[in-house]
Amino acid sequence: KTDLLSEVIDTVGKASALVQGLHMPITSSNSLKASEYSIYLKVQGNKCIGFIKTGRKNLFVREYHSAAMINIKPLCVLDFYVHESCQREGHGKDLFDCVLEQEKIEPHMLGYDRPSHKFLSFLKKYFDLC
Repeated sequence: KTDLLSEVIDTVGKASALVQGLHMPITSSNSLKASEYSIYLKVQGNKCIGFIKTGRKNLFVREYHSAAMINIKPLCVLDFYVHESCQREGHGKDLFDCVLEQEKIEPHMLGYDRPSHKFLSFLKKYFDLC
């Protein structure tokens, strides 16, 4: 079962990279094994509909009042993909809601690593972010 799960993660990771125009996947079974990242998969029958990869990252942000740079380490959405044939059916929202529930966090408290235009539209539509 571990081999099958690794194959599924590698396949959807490659698909995510392809639609984002990346040269290499940012999600793979090997990268997950060697990290503290989590992956949430949505599966129907024997088909993987999509996934969200999360993890903590060091980010530098400008403090609102002083303009000083501070280091924070929020939980971030690192990769988000729903298969093209299953988009606009609520699967992405289901996945995202699962992350919010499991991590006990609100959308505005997450970090978003290089969000795509589609992902920004998703965040605006469902959570009035961006």
